[in-house]
Amino acid sequence: EEGVACSGGYTGMPTAPFWTDGSHTRKCTLLDEAYVAERAAWLYAAAAEHEGVRDRLGFFLASDALQLNETHASRSSVPLGSPVVGKDGRVVEPWEATLHEDFVEAAKKRLFNKFKMREDRPFWSPWRDSAETADLSIRFLSGAMLQGEFGDLMKTDFFMVIFSILFVLVYMCYHTGCLTLGCLGLLMILLSFPLALFLYVVVFRVRYFAMIHVLAIFIALGVGADDIFVYVNAWRHSRRVATSFEARIAYAHRKTYRAVLATSFTTAVAFFATWVSPVMPVGAFGCFAALAIVMTFALVISFFPAALMIWELRFRRAKC
Repeated sequence: EEGVACSGGYTGMPTAPFWTDGSHTRKCTLLDEAYVAERAAWLYAAAAEHEGVRDRLGFFLASDALQLNETHASRSSVPLGSPVVGKDGRVVEPWEATLHEDFVEAAKKRLFNKFKMREDRPFWSPWRDSAETADLSIRFLSGAMLQGEFGDLMKTDFFMVIFSILFVLVYMCYHTGCLTLGCLGLLMILLSFPLALFLYVVVFRVRYFAMIHVLAIFIALGVGADDIFVYVNAWRHSRRVATSFEARIAYAHRKTYRAVLATSFTTAVAFFATWVSPVMPVGAFGCFAALAIVMTFALVISFFPAALMIWELRFRRAKC
């Protein structure tokens, strides 16, 4: 809202890279209010008269500023470039450059402290907090900060993946009544991921693989666990309709095949439908997720029945 005049070593665009070691000082004083009003009026008049001025000035003002001749918002851009020069005047090579990252990290810390954006809360990004003062709302963004935040979020979200896997494992062990079957069921689900990747890369010859594809593990966990529950329930119900072991296996396999085929087919088709999307990452993810579901179906009617048979025949009397 009030202009500031600064002096102390920088009066325009720098002609050479420089590094401040703390000796560089700036003295900033408030501009005269009348001067600020005069300059603002001149800028608005120039913008109304010249399209080039209007285009350049509009970047820094609110969308309706040139109509109202006042603005409730403004923005600035602070460029950071290369080469990075150390305190000794030596140009730091890209593979050893940490000065830029250190500067960005220090700037981020100062901004967080300034606006009381807390970093000590688990599973919560400080960027979700508001950067505000009593009379000002700030929105700041940096590509380097964004890249660092993405890495931090990936580390945090990885714990959610582990929690999901452990939760599914615990519930499968509870539902099957056996730790061995629960672990084999989880192994079956996890095996669908590399098998789907093989079909995705080798058979479909799709080379694009991004972080969004990792989300398919959650789909495989949900669908695979549901398929295992269907098979286990069919196996338990087989005691009522069959007496021999072979008849029970045949009954459970037949019931599971029919039920799981219907659900897996419809879900896979729904994901395959995204292949026609003009947004390439969405279509590629849909294809990969559909292949993961297909592989889960194939394993639940092949791998898991075999594991169940071995457990029943060899380890049934052992304590699970």
